[in-house]
Amino acid sequence: MPSILPSQAVGLIDKLFPWVPAQLEGTKKNVSISKHRSREVTAIINAVGKIPSELIVLDGDDYAAFLTSTAAIEDILRQWQSGNDDYILQYLAGFGDLNPVALLRHSLSKCPNEYPSKEVAELTFIGDQALRDVIRLDLSAIERALSNNEWKAAVVLAGSVVEALLLWKLGNTASTSVQAAEKELATAGILDKKKHPSRNLDEWSLHSYVAVTEKLGLLKPDTITLAKLTKDFGNLIHPGRVQRIGESCDRGKALTAVGAMVSVVRDLTP
Repeated sequence: MPSILPSQAVGLIDKLFPWVPAQLEGTKKNVSISKHRSREVTAIINAVGKIPSELIVLDGDDYAAFLTSTAAIEDILRQWQSGNDDYILQYLAGFGDLNPVALLRHSLSKCPNEYPSKEVAELTFIGDQALRDVIRLDLSAIERALSNNEWKAAVVLAGSVVEALLLWKLGNTASTSVQAAEKELATAGILDKKKHPSRNLDEWSLHSYVAVTEKLGLLKPDTITLAKLTKDFGNLIHPGRVQRIGESCDRGKALTAVGAMVSVVRDLTP
């Protein structure tokens, strides 16, 4: 089946509904779409359905917007097909006054056209060739996991890559700065005092890597947020925990973990 890139879907939306960019800029409000534009709306949702899942890389809020807008569009199409001609596609509660088509366009504009991206795939900022090769193998495995809907595998692998990248970064940061941050976080109770301070970075957990990295300001705030979510998702690989809290790895969590990984690479790339 032919695939479509996110940017191509964005271009299609702009062509069929030229007012969408203006609404996203805040200069056009409260736009509704009626049944006489059903062909155009159908074309958009069909195009989105042909985007490979591994290219839908979004954080929690943007992914929620993507799911909500897609569901709203699919629902209105069903209503029109059932003969409910008076139904209109209009703004969604909780998402301002954006029409679902505009909201969908906004989400798609944040998706990459290739996975992994050139920057992620090459990891040129890592001087250690062996480490670079290992991480690139994990990237290929993540791509296969996403393509096969293997969400738990994608979460575990993405978390592993984030952990490896943060370990590499802290290992290349002045040890005095890392130790000072570690000690302060342990004193504050953010890190386990029984395990910290510890000069052996290899023995740290992802939680420790993220906390110290945040303390030193080595990553952007939105990346830290995603990394913390990925740390929590890693606990879902344990069947007992899944049963206790009633959660499991799903597509949204997998894409969030992958988004964290991509964001870490972005922040570490000079």
